[in-house]
Amino acid sequence: MDLTALAANASALQTYVGPSTGLIAVVKDNAYGHGLVPSATSLARAGAALLAVSAVSEARVLEKALPQATVLLLNDLDPELVDLVGSEVHLTSTSPQLLPRLHDRAVALGTSVPVHLKIDTGMNRLGFPATELVEVLRFATSHKGLAVVGLCTHLPDYGTVAARAQLEIFSEVVRTARSILGPALRYVHAANSGVLLHHPEAHHTHVRPGIALYGIEPGGGSRLGLRPVMSLCAPIVQVRPVAAGRSIGYRRAFTADHDLLVGVVPIGYGHGFLRSFGPGGTALVGGRLVPVVGDISMDMLCLDLTTLPDPRPGQEAVLFGRSEDPSLRVEALALRSGLIPYEIMTGMSAQLPRCYHGAA
Repeated sequence: MDLTALAANASALQTYVGPSTGLIAVVKDNAYGHGLVPSATSLARAGAALLAVSAVSEARVLEKALPQATVLLLNDLDPELVDLVGSEVHLTSTSPQLLPRLHDRAVALGTSVPVHLKIDTGMNRLGFPATELVEVLRFATSHKGLAVVGLCTHLPDYGTVAARAQLEIFSEVVRTARSILGPALRYVHAANSGVLLHHPEAHHTHVRPGIALYGIEPGGGSRLGLRPVMSLCAPIVQVRPVAAGRSIGYRRAFTADHDLLVGVVPIGYGHGFLRSFGPGGTALVGGRLVPVVGDISMDMLCLDLTTLPDPRPGQEAVLFGRSEDPSLRVEALALRSGLIPYEIMTGMSAQLPRCYHGAA
């Protein structure tokens, strides 16, 4: 994991939105597979206003590891979130049933809980209907255990008529909320990575990038020069000759049409490098692209090293990430296998050691 690239991506996004808009850095699901604490540490040092997670367990980890940072829990699906009242964690409420429980716990502890209200503007998944906002705010402002500090929404796409309509609904909601809450409303956020890049009118007080922090620009392109943070690398553990006419791996899916030198790499679908990555797949060894041959197994795969001048055990194989070759970007791997980059990065097994370089 290239933490220098992670910090540089955060800086590029901050420059793009301007100094008056803050970053809420999304580090949910183990920072999209990159490792929660090292990634969050790097992003906090890069100036992220909030670190956003989707699990109570991750909020607790960050609260302990980074006591100076402020954490935002993005949903209210885990009933244990009430136990976070009394901490510095900001909680998101998506339905009216939660607010009385948060209030009662906060009053019992002699405190108030910072709350972000999520508005459903068209995702139809979580959130208060916009028509209920005034009633919800009346409840919150009349209960001293609740401190509504944020308002947010989420969009399923960007650049569409429907997305623009959602943003217009949210802007109207924000105007109403400001008329009731005034300066207490410090966090207004609607823009995930795609919306951030394509709808500057949605930047509000804060933006909420996730995938872009890790080097992926939604919709393709490289207008901001974002750099990949994750690379998947492993050593070649064996080099063996395979004669013409012999098959390699399960199903005899590949048969050599000439004599080969084949390298075995201890990475397979059990680690998250899926079978669908094999057909047409390549790796970088000794500065050259070499093809994946045969089916990818649970714990290993094979590479055709025949064109290399001196293939040997111990050489590093880069399966994706650390290369200027576009075929080794996660986006290319996702396109070839019918997946999305999110699935590939979050699907990297916990068995794989995360190695970090660059400034944390």
